[in-house]
Amino acid sequence: MTFPKDDQLIYKIQFLGLELDDLRSADLGELKSMFRNEQMAINAQDIARKFPIVEIDTRYQPISDQIINIIIEASFPFKWDPHVTHDTLSFWIFIEDGNGEKMYLAQEVQIDRHLANDGFKFEYLVPVCESHKYLVTMTSSRFLGVGDSQSIYIKNSDRATFDSFESNPPNLRPLPVTSIENIEHRKLFGFEFFNPVQSQVFFQTYRTDESLLICAPTAAGKTSIAELAICRLFSTHPEQKAVYLAPLKAIVTERVQDWRMKFGDKLIELTGEFTPDSNAIAKASLIVATPEKWDAVSRGFVVRRFVQTVGLVVIDEAHLLGTDRGHIIEAVVDRMKSMPTKVRFIGLSTCLSNPLDVAEFLGVSRRGTYNFPPQMRAVPLKTFIRGFPGRHFCPRMASMNKPLSDAIREYSNDKPTLVFVPSRRQTRLTAFDLISYATNRGEPFYYTTPETALASQKVQDQTLSHCLSLGIGLHHAGLVSSDCEIVEELFASGKMKLLVATATLAWGVNLPAHFVVIKGTEFHDAKTCQYVPYSSTEMQQMMGRAGRPQFDTEGIVMILCEEGRKDFLKRFINSPLPVESNLFEHASEHANAEIASGRIKSKKSLMSWLKRSFFAIRLDKNPGYYENITLEEVSSNIIKALTDKHCISVNLEGHINPTPEGRIASIFYVSPDDVKLFIDRMNESSNVVSLLRLICMAQEFKQVPVRHSEDEVVMDMTPRFKTEDPIDSPHTKAFFMCQYYFSRREMPIPDFITDLASVLDQALRIVGCFSEIAAIRGELNAVINASILTQMLVQGCWHDQNSIQALVDVQLFKQLQQQNINLLPQILFKDTPLPGTEFIKDRVVLFKNKSHLISTNGMAVRITLEHISGTLGSQVISPHFTRKGIQSLFILVGDPSTGKLFGHRRVQLKKETTCVHHPMPRKNSRKCMDLHAFRLLPWH
Repeated sequence: MTFPKDDQLIYKIQFLGLELDDLRSADLGELKSMFRNEQMAINAQDIARKFPIVEIDTRYQPISDQIINIIIEASFPFKWDPHVTHDTLSFWIFIEDGNGEKMYLAQEVQIDRHLANDGFKFEYLVPVCESHKYLVTMTSSRFLGVGDSQSIYIKNSDRATFDSFESNPPNLRPLPVTSIENIEHRKLFGFEFFNPVQSQVFFQTYRTDESLLICAPTAAGKTSIAELAICRLFSTHPEQKAVYLAPLKAIVTERVQDWRMKFGDKLIELTGEFTPDSNAIAKASLIVATPEKWDAVSRGFVVRRFVQTVGLVVIDEAHLLGTDRGHIIEAVVDRMKSMPTKVRFIGLSTCLSNPLDVAEFLGVSRRGTYNFPPQMRAVPLKTFIRGFPGRHFCPRMASMNKPLSDAIREYSNDKPTLVFVPSRRQTRLTAFDLISYATNRGEPFYYTTPETALASQKVQDQTLSHCLSLGIGLHHAGLVSSDCEIVEELFASGKMKLLVATATLAWGVNLPAHFVVIKGTEFHDAKTCQYVPYSSTEMQQMMGRAGRPQFDTEGIVMILCEEGRKDFLKRFINSPLPVESNLFEHASEHANAEIASGRIKSKKSLMSWLKRSFFAIRLDKNPGYYENITLEEVSSNIIKALTDKHCISVNLEGHINPTPEGRIASIFYVSPDDVKLFIDRMNESSNVVSLLRLICMAQEFKQVPVRHSEDEVVMDMTPRFKTEDPIDSPHTKAFFMCQYYFSRREMPIPDFITDLASVLDQALRIVGCFSEIAAIRGELNAVINASILTQMLVQGCWHDQNSIQALVDVQLFKQLQQQNINLLPQILFKDTPLPGTEFIKDRVVLFKNKSHLISTNGMAVRITLEHISGTLGSQVISPHFTRKGIQSLFILVGDPSTGKLFGHRRVQLKKETTCVHHPMPRKNSRKCMDLHAFRLLPWH
């Protein structure tokens, strides 16, 4: 802290008896008269307004009858000056009971300029104390007297309520697989007898069309229950489709690999990497998708008739209805309920504390609801919890490594051990320490097997190679897929005994172990830049990986956590928390989709849509969780928000009509917030770089992770164009990564490669949305720039870069330059193809265009495309972009003098002759017009 030292100023402030609040809020003219010195008054107020201040607002959400979630929202109403605050401010958050007898939380948090401007939000689960009173304090570590505190009192009326329900453990003789009459279906099951859970639900699953909710522990065989339901649909309604929804792409990939061998060509995958066209989906009988992809596809059910032929929807990991992405499942379920074909729902979940609420939402009767207790695990669990002192995350995590090494020696018994850590960096640090402790014991190759030593020479990642050579595997999203597959195969086959992985592995590939260690129960949240605890669902999922049904009589779990967290985990680790809805925060986006499709046409139908939601069910049971809001208020908020964001209009009779912009947002699966962003800042698309910056400001890119210390990495990046946005912003990171991609530069760290893939997966969709919004507003230049940016994204190069460079590798490009071949036409019009360029001449479709005005009742321009060479219907040559598509043109017709767009069309190059008609305003028909034709292949 370096305030200007001015003894005279300090004396004057003390003499006048002024406090900081007085200086902050006083009128400058008043201060001048008090100080009788203008500059001294200005300096005094400036210093006061730079002095840190924090104000907190607290509330709570009832989670269960024994747990509440305390929410702290802090604002920092002072002028940030790095000379005063440095780069960050350190605060301590304390949560204690009202009597001061027990401390529930003492955690240090770091506040930077970004958080100080936007505000800081922190949530923490605590048990309900006897006094029902809590004191929440947030105080500065460096500035004396800077802090704020608030008391919270829990009302009895705010306790969460839910109907507890638990199924009795089945006491049945295992049912033989021969109970399935269809021999082909019988072959799908690689065992002779169904287990007790499968046996109990067999009749309802395979002999009836009842909707079911089956909640059972991990490894209870729920996937086989889904297969029984699919088999029944294929037997009784072969003309209908089955949809399987899984929350993570890793789960979808695993299902696809397994089911493609069982169901063959009937299956199609819908994920970020695989988006088949509507014709391919229409021909499939089994669709395996993430909720987001099926939400996007099913929004167009009026046009996509195949959506209306779905007869079965299987929702795996249904307990994720209560997570950040659960609102998508709510929207999908309600939409599928409205289809003309009666849809059967099968929900698969871990044990729930409020299964009847989830069942009610899915339309499942009590008879079809099963909630088997955790004790029904195929392999019982033994759980140990060990606390570690230390308030700082990294030193505390490091202190766990020696006890972890000792625990592996004691409990693994030379059987597979899986260690979950919170970050990719921790996989490396943990593995290195385990290797170091083994070396210090004189056993450097303690974990090594011949197979891991051999695999170390095959993987690409150098850190993984080193660890595998000493017998330890690593698994995280920063590894290339081939490295992940090698690690998974080694661990699944028992040829590698120790795997250190991030928590996401628990949701993906099924890799059970004898001994599971959860090292650390909190992770760094990129949104808040703080360490936050794992949810109960995440903890249960990781614990569920312990115990191998074929080999173990018991599984062992050890949880290493912060000392103050130990008692809470001991009380509640085996108690599932109620599933709550988060549709409340995303209702506008989903309501817009239903308005665009015509399902919602008035406030009355909007209220009906809300009443059918899981949100309405839980709002009735636990209003305190949702701030006691009413459905009427939610409905009014939705209408106001969508009107303000240009997505709907409401007439005098109360009818709700979608605007063209609202329809576009629904089609392109884009947030209404982005519609408002694009309309309000359309003038910022005057050039391609400005448009790229605007696209990177979209809501979708808020999810781009900015991990611990990555702001320093972004700061060191040297993109072609800089930005004034905060360096730790996910939008800045996306903007810089796209520029590195266009420049073909290596990403600064491996994690950015995965992040870039996520950005590119969404960027085309968002640019397409912007282009359509600009088009309906007649913005010619904006649409031209969007078309150019689309080319850049597909080809992975700048618009002013040599087009040949986008199609060939570096070595061939240099050879062509040596031969003075610098333009694509030099390759395409050469009689004898140059070595290595034959594929370009064959796959680049050439055409000539003719355009002329035609007159009927109005005026129109007719554009005729005539094929010259190249294979019609061939895919775009885009070696740097994962998605492939048929070559196409963006045809734009506009007036260059006014910048007005008259028409635009995307045409696939699949026919010998293609004619396109564009209506023209009569008053512009005789003026000079431009015809622009952009292809997804760059052309200069």
